[in-house]
Amino acid sequence: MSTKTPSLSAISDSLADAVEAAAPFVVGVRTGRRRATGISVGGGEVVTSAHALRHSGGSVSVQLADGTVAPAELLGGDPATDLALLRVNAEGLEAAPWADADAGPRVGHLVLAVGRPGDSARTTLGAVSALGGAWRSRHGGSIDSYIDVDGALPGGFSGGPLIDGGGAFLGLNTSRLTPGGTTIPASTVLRVAAAIRERGDLKRGWLGVVIQATELPEGTDADYSAGLLITGVAGSSPAAEAGVVSGDVLLAIDGAATTSFADLAAALAGRIGDEVPLTVLRHGTRTELSATVGERRRRRAC
Repeated sequence: MSTKTPSLSAISDSLADAVEAAAPFVVGVRTGRRRATGISVGGGEVVTSAHALRHSGGSVSVQLADGTVAPAELLGGDPATDLALLRVNAEGLEAAPWADADAGPRVGHLVLAVGRPGDSARTTLGAVSALGGAWRSRHGGSIDSYIDVDGALPGGFSGGPLIDGGGAFLGLNTSRLTPGGTTIPASTVLRVAAAIRERGDLKRGWLGVVIQATELPEGTDADYSAGLLITGVAGSSPAAEAGVVSGDVLLAIDGAATTSFADLAAALAGRIGDEVPLTVLRHGTRTELSATVGERRRRRAC
């Protein structure tokens, strides 16, 4: 029994229909001269890229699909996952149709990035080139899965969706977390949006150290082959008060090995105010210290 292959015209019509269906949920985000995109999550709220709002000065507006421009309030953000949540003074912002997590894309599937950098929705076509499991951004953000699409993300598309051929929203595109851009999956977008809604800006743990990944000479320590060389310690920081000094090698926090910034951020996540054990190597000897995790703010050391 033969199967009829869809014509190029039919495929094109299907993709155009998907963009048309997604467009009402895709908004433009305006901060002065800067242009980005956002996705309606219902209840008058829009999720977008945090980095697009960095220099907004508190002045943000949203352009809806019908051309209406409405003021928006920044509810909070999480630079580690490059997500921010806005409340928009407008009616009719329904939740985008997020894809079923159990029916995600496959490598080779055609997908579309949708943006609203201008007055109308725009799109670019690509293919899923790689999929992966959970990972952490370089700033320690926990992201549920990895979706890599061929091609670079156009300017102004950050904060907009990646959609499948049926118009379902697979995730939020950002140019910030990886070279060339990546897609934050729907599960992470909705989880972080809920946390921001509840708590505002998400807080990250802080020790107050400047670090550099390093490998240990063979035979230095039977349990660890690498760690984080401490090249600086902020004054009056949790690390300073714990007795950490420049030249120490941080091997583990509460038993979890630390070989990268992501490891360090993961070990401190959700631990603000907690006392945690630090395993450091000092002059070739393993030393156990204890630090009370502080709150990391922008422009601070790790």
